[in-house]
Amino acid sequence: MTEAPHHCVLCGSSCGDLSQHPSPSIVELVQHRYARGPLVYPVIMGWEEPQMPVCRLCFHQLRRTVKQKERRLLPMDATVLQTIVPGQARQQDSRTRERMCAALRKPGNSYSKSFEVVRVLLSNRPPTLRLWWDLNLQTEFFVHKGTARVMRKLKG
Repeated sequence: MTEAPHHCVLCGSSCGDLSQHPSPSIVELVQHRYARGPLVYPVIMGWEEPQMPVCRLCFHQLRRTVKQKERRLLPMDATVLQTIVPGQARQQDSRTRERMCAALRKPGNSYSKSFEVVRVLLSNRPPTLRLWWDLNLQTEFFVHKGTARVMRKLKG
């Protein structure tokens, strides 16, 4: 991801209500309240600028989240994992999921490139999914029932 100062670090959106926050305070909030994720978490931990651009909605959600025994993923990390590997990440509330999906659909979102792999998989569905299934040892067990249903239809 290119760290452009005009994109929210948490959702990747280039909305108009971005504000600059001290990077150390955002990093501390994320470290203490959220679990490590595959996409947004490493960007935040590797941020080297003194200020971090965060949109108003993401900042309020970040501040409102209380420290829990079992830390959850950042909203965008959870959305990416739920989309690519259904059932893997804990389901988030519908408002947050809709907000993250809307942010990903906006042109120029800095995290939308993470879905290029999914687009490739879905563009040529039967042969590509068959190849994926073959490369994953043709497993008969899936965590998510929707994934199992797709694979059953593919085999049939």
